[in-house]
Parts: sequence; structure tokens; C-alpha cells
Amino acid sequence: MGLKPRALALKLIGQVKGERKPIDYVLRQHPQFRKLDARDQSHVRALVTHVFRHHHALDAAFSDFLTKPLENLSPAALGPLRLGTAELLVLGGQPHAVLNETVSLAPKSLRGLVNAVLRGVVRDFELASYKLKNAVAVPSWMIDAWEDSYGKDRANDLALGLREVPDLDITLKPKAGFNGGESLLVHHRRMPACDPRNLPGFEDGNWWVQDLAASLPVRLLGDLQGRRVLDVCAAPGGKTMQLSAAGADVTALDVSETRLKKVQSNLERTGLSAKLIREDARKFLPKDPFDLIVLDAPCSASGTIRRHPEWPWIHSRKDQLANVPIQAALLRRAINWLKPEGLLVYAVCSLFPEEGEMQIEAFLEEAPEFQLITPTCPLPPGTWSKEKGWLRTTPNTVLNLDGFFAAVLKKVN
Repeated sequence: MGLKPRALALKLIGQVKGERKPIDYVLRQHPQFRKLDARDQSHVRALVTHVFRHHHALDAAFSDFLTKPLENLSPAALGPLRLGTAELLVLGGQPHAVLNETVSLAPKSLRGLVNAVLRGVVRDFELASYKLKNAVAVPSWMIDAWEDSYGKDRANDLALGLREVPDLDITLKPKAGFNGGESLLVHHRRMPACDPRNLPGFEDGNWWVQDLAASLPVRLLGDLQGRRVLDVCAAPGGKTMQLSAAGADVTALDVSETRLKKVQSNLERTGLSAKLIREDARKFLPKDPFDLIVLDAPCSASGTIRRHPEWPWIHSRKDQLANVPIQAALLRRAINWLKPEGLLVYAVCSLFPEEGEMQIEAFLEEAPEFQLITPTCPLPPGTWSKEKGWLRTTPNTVLNLDGFFAAVLKKVN
């Protein structure tokens, strides 16, 4: 017999951490998860996702009900405690059902402890909820890095923003209409998270899913009509579609054949076009230079933690530096593919300055013939640094954006 949903969720959480694989990958590969009906799959996915989304904050929520220091708890106790607390406080589970099954997931010697602590959470629900809401959920190495980069207040705001369930953002083709949602910028709508395939206009290709922050690098380039544009590291194709929809002559470059097939599929659904090239950008030699280049460089993807809340628990501080040399090499190579007076947008969906701000600072020191360009397009408030001359978005409880960095470069002599 297969495991019950809560038991399976606990096992999957351990598997994600142990294998250091994304939640979606682990769930897709697990035979017992695939055999569950849709309702139980949704329950398991929610449990796993919210344990990672609120991880250390869950510890803060139940720690007042411990009789021993939190650091002395074994993983065998922490697992059921986090799972039960997440279901009680985040998912609104019925206390009797949650306690009855969750306590049984602990070894017999620890069931008394797990039972007492979860009963404490139920008894002092408001206190536990307050602790959950205000605690930092990410590992200390991450909050320390952000305090160094952004200051303590913004780092705390960022950490809280990462726990927000992301909305569904869509980018509209220029002449496509869409009823519903909130208009954030021209050609962009936001609505509560849902299955996009069920929304009007999906099959007709009138729009595509794209976080508002991810749409900003292309917006920085201004008028694209008739311009020859290279989209480097193009998959899955959001920026390629933006460029094509705005009237550009687009070449999309990516090293992965599988990922380029996704770009092609998206172009076909939306009725847009681009020339696709499968090649490593570090070896690419274009025949002719381009008017504009968008380099969305490989990075840690730490800016997408709202969508992938397991990220802090399957990566380390060292991991997030792995792509820094590749980013530098791509930037220094791609900048040579521009026509005179051409523009290059360098972008990363990262929250770490080593991958964004520091890359651009190092490049400008090395290549003083290039300068940063200030865009004239509308941008969300607080995202453009006039002092520094670049774009920086961080998840927060007001804008609820992915984390992105972008800068526009131009050769001046």
C-alpha cells in the first residue's frame, strides 16, 4: 500500500533536501505521488511547498511550546513538527486530523513531544501565527548576505516577500485584449495564482506567462520596431516573444535543444516568430552585428525563490557563485556583437550582487569605453536606481516581484 498524503509529504521533503533536487522534479519522479488522485496530489504538493516556504519561521512558531532548546531536536522530531505546524497555521487544517496523523509519523519515543508541541500550537493559535508571520524563514547565510548588500531593513522586507505566494503575471501581445486582473504596466496583467491554461486567450496565443520583473529588461530597450535583436540564453522564450511582439527581427540563441523546443512551442502558440540557433554563446560567431542584444545570463535563479521555495535548502552560498565566471565571459563576448551605437541589456534573475551589480562594476572598470544608459520607459516605483544607473527588483510584500537585476550598456567611444 502507498503512503498516506502526510507521510508521503514528509518523505518527499526529506528527498528534496537529500537529493538537492527541485520540488517539481522530485514529485514528478516519485511513483507513489503519481498514483494519487488530483485532490491528494494537491494536498501533498501544498504541504511540501509550504514547509519549504516557511521553513525556519515554522520553527519559530512552535518553539515556545518546547521544553528543550530547538537546536537539540532531532530531524525525526523536526520533520513532523514542521509539517504539522505548516498544515495548522498556513493551510488551515482541522486540528484533530492533523494531530492524529502527524504525531504518528514520529518515532514512538518522540510522539509525546510532537503531540504536546502541536497541541500547544492549537491552544495558542494566535501567538503561533504571530511568530510565524514575523520570523525569518531563510537560512542565516542568506539574510546575512542580503544585509550586507541591501541593509537590514530591506533584507528583512525581502525575506518576508519571499514567503508571498506569487501571483500570475501575463504579458499581452500589443493588440490583444484581456478582461480581468490588474494592469501593472502597459501590456501586462496580474491576477491571483491559477492554471493559466484555463484563462481566456491562452489557446489563441494572445499572451504568455511572465513575471512583471522578468519583462522589465526588454522594456529598457525602448522602441524595437524593425531592430535586429539577439536574445542570448533565450529559453523558455518570454523575452523572445516580447521582442517579436514589439516588431523586432529576433534571433534567439540557447545551448539546449530541449529548451529551444520550448521556445519554438511558445512562438507557435502565440503566432510570433524568431530565428532559433542552438549553440553555446561562448562559441557563437554571428555573421553580422546586431542593433540590440539581451543577455539574460545563467545565474543562481535566487530571484525566483517565491516560485521555488526549496531553493535555500538545496543550495549554498558557494553554489550561488558558480555562474559568476560564465556571466563575465558571456558579457565580454556578447558586447562585441553590437553595431556602433548599439545597446546591450545584461540581466540576471538573482538577488546576489556578485551576479548583477558587481559584474557590471567590474566590466565598466575594465571597459571604460562603455557607459550605462538610463531608459525612458515607465517602470514600477523603486526599481530603478538613479544613483547607480541600473534596475534592481527584490521580492517584497508591496510589489510582490521576482528578484531581478538589469543594466543597459552602450559603447561611447
